[in-house]
Amino acid sequence: MLTDDIAYLKLSSVKAANSASYIRSAAGTKGLIIDIRNYPSEFVVFTLGQLLVSQPAPFVRFTTGDVANPGAFHWTSPLSLTPKSRTTPGGW
Repeated sequence: MLTDDIAYLKLSSVKAANSASYIRSAAGTKGLIIDIRNYPSEFVVFTLGQLLVSQPAPFVRFTTGDVANPGAFHWTSPLSLTPKSRTTPGGW
C-alpha cells in the first residue's frame, strides 16, 4: 500500500499463487498501480487479469510469423480473460 487509497503491485516480486491476496489487499482502494517496469518474477498476466474483470473480456492478440513469406505476420484470434469465480477453490 502506498497510502490508504492507493495500492501498488510491483511485478518483479509477485508470485502467481498469491494473485488473489494481492487483489484482496487492494480492495476498497481508489486505485491499483501495477508496476511493469521490471521483468516479472513469474508470468502472472492471466492469473492476475482474471481477478480484475467482472465479465469475459477480450484481452490479447498475438502474431505468428509466416514461414512462406519471411517478414510477414498474421494476427491470431483474440484471447479473453474469464473472471475467476469467488466461490471456486483458489478464488478470492
